[in-house]
Amino acid sequence: MQIHPDVYKSCHLSEQQEAILQHDDGPLLIVAGPGSGKTSTLLLRVLNVLLNERAEPAQLVLCTYTEKAAQELFQKLIMLAKKIGYQGNLAEMRIGTVHALCNHFVREYLHDDVLGNDYEVLDEFEQRLFIYHHLNELAPESVLHYFGEEWGKEWYIAKWLQQYFN
Repeated sequence: MQIHPDVYKSCHLSEQQEAILQHDDGPLLIVAGPGSGKTSTLLLRVLNVLLNERAEPAQLVLCTYTEKAAQELFQKLIMLAKKIGYQGNLAEMRIGTVHALCNHFVREYLHDDVLGNDYEVLDEFEQRLFIYHHLNELAPESVLHYFGEEWGKEWYIAKWLQQYFN
């Protein structure tokens, strides 16, 4: 993929950044230390894709691990878009945590899924309670006995299984 002229004129790109922006052959792994510009390069890549009309904002997803990081990512994207002169509607992009995005997609496509109308998101306590109530369905008696030797009473087994499932 070519680097859009608006990106070139607005940002000084290193050779590595140019290679990342031009990469167009399957997945790309970027390994670099803190403060090396990974986030900026990712956002430049997003804007380059949009400016080259390879995708619409609604077709792109950016995910991170915390809500705070997701908000910062969106703010940085807006600032960089202004600098470059991108005029599209970035609010159509999906930016959030892995959990929030997955929940969004499940809710958006719920009618296409076998979950039906009984689907709900469980908080941490509800998850553990669900596992606790279904321990006999999750593991045979011999496995539960082993878990009990490792972790103690059933409530603690549910706690450790919850961490494993998460």
